[in-house]
Amino acid sequence: DIYRLGGEEFVILLENHSDQLALEHAEDIRQAIEKHAFHNQDTQFKITVSIGIAKRMLGQSTRDFLLCADKKLYAAKNKGRNCVCI
Repeated sequence: DIYRLGGEEFVILLENHSDQLALEHAEDIRQAIEKHAFHNQDTQFKITVSIGIAKRMLGQSTRDFLLCADKKLYAAKNKGRNCVCI
């Protein structure tokens, strides 16, 4: 499931995936976006994406889960962007 959380923030929920598989999916997404040439009228441009991965723990509230994911996202941005933090 994919949800738009904010202006430029999205949440992808993976059910029954290991940390390693989640990391592989995130890295596939990051690389695909990095390699893609986007177009706006006559202008071509490239973008990158920073991704934070969080695992929802049993009994954890949705709010706390999203806060954890947000911290991971900002860790990726602080690492220099265009990377994945788990």
